[in-house]
Amino acid sequence: MIKHLQNLTVPYNTFDNPYNVTQETVCNELIRHAGSPNIKVDVDQTRLWDQQYINYLHESYENGYNGNYDWLLYHEAIHALEVVNGRMQDTGHYKIDYRSFAGPVQVEFTPDDLLHLMPEWQVVPGDCYIRFSELGKTPYQYWFDNEPDDIDRVIELAKPMKTFRPMLCIAVVDGRPLPTDTLEFTQWFSKYKSEWCQHWGLEDWTLEQMFGVIKLGRVTEFDLFHSLIKNKDYICKTKLTT
Repeated sequence: MIKHLQNLTVPYNTFDNPYNVTQETVCNELIRHAGSPNIKVDVDQTRLWDQQYINYLHESYENGYNGNYDWLLYHEAIHALEVVNGRMQDTGHYKIDYRSFAGPVQVEFTPDDLLHLMPEWQVVPGDCYIRFSELGKTPYQYWFDNEPDDIDRVIELAKPMKTFRPMLCIAVVDGRPLPTDTLEFTQWFSKYKSEWCQHWGLEDWTLEQMFGVIKLGRVTEFDLFHSLIKNKDYICKTKLTT
């Protein structure tokens, strides 16, 4: 994947750098990116931090997305809002996302590929890996966001890790630990798990897989890399070493 993409300039987005994900930046970017799809966003702070309102914004994306790149930027801004308000633990890595350049490098996972998943809590600073990147949510995130308690909606929105796409993560801190509310989630998911797995052609889908990543390698000179991105620099290109 890197062999094919290392000569392309990375299409940088503000939210790719975790040190840019601040409350002020996220609000401004959400309003800006909502402009092109012509979505009206309630800028009242209490609304922007309400997950039910954020779910509504997600639905506006689902219903309106027409393949236009502006819609994808709007969707990224919604996710960044969830990150900054603590609804998504997604601030521990720098993202290199080739987005529309992904093209034929994007492939479907096989069952054997999924055997190489390792829990994200085993990640250490400098590790380069891929993680869940579907246009949807993991079953855990679906439950955590108080989405409808309905099997049809669970199947529609909650997805397994299906696609190996060139969206690379470089850890800047240790990987996130398993959440403390997994027992409550497991009890909820048990109502839907069998039908959900059958729909996606899976024998099982565990918490370790929901929070799983595939490690690709490590960044050389991590201290230099970390210093640059903390100063709000961004990565222009990647380079493969042995």
